[in-house]
Amino acid sequence: MRNLVLGLATVAVLAWMGTAQADSVKLEVKGAFCPGCAGKLNKSLSEVAGVKTDAKLKATKEEPQFITIEIDPEKADIGDVGKAIANTDTPHKAKVEPAASVVIPVKGLSKDDSAKVQKALGGVKGVVAKEARAEKGEAVVPLDPKGGAKLSEIKKALNKLAE
Repeated sequence: MRNLVLGLATVAVLAWMGTAQADSVKLEVKGAFCPGCAGKLNKSLSEVAGVKTDAKLKATKEEPQFITIEIDPEKADIGDVGKAIANTDTPHKAKVEPAASVVIPVKGLSKDDSAKVQKALGGVKGVVAKEARAEKGEAVVPLDPKGGAKLSEIKKALNKLAE
C-alpha cells in the first residue's frame, strides 16, 4: 500500500511539473461593430483550445478594443487566436475584416520607435511586421490571419529592443 501511495504521489508531482503556466496576453481586436459581430468574435475566441478569457468584446464604433486572454502554450499559441478571429464570419466582414494584434510590454519603447519594432519583427513568422507599431512601453503586433505566430518568438524578437 505504501508503494502505491508513493507511486501515485510521484506521478502527481511529475504531472504538476510538466504542466506549463498559461501566458496572460493583451489583445487588440478590430471588427466588433454590432452585437452580432461581437457575439461571433467572442464565440470564436471561446472555441480556441487552450484559451480562456472572462473578457467579452462589446459592440462599439470605437475601434479597437482591448481584452486579456490566458493561453495554455501546450494547447495553443497566439497564432491560433489570430487565425480564429480573422476567420470569424461577421455581419460586417465585407466592410471590415476582423483582426487581432498582440500587445507586448517593452521597456523604454516610445511612439517614435515603430520602425525599430517593425525591423525587429522582420523575420518572425505569423506576424505582419510592416504594420507593427510602438506605443509608450509596448509594441502592438498584428497577427497574420493565416496563423503561425508563436508568442515566444515575438517576445524574443522584441526583447532585443530592450537590451
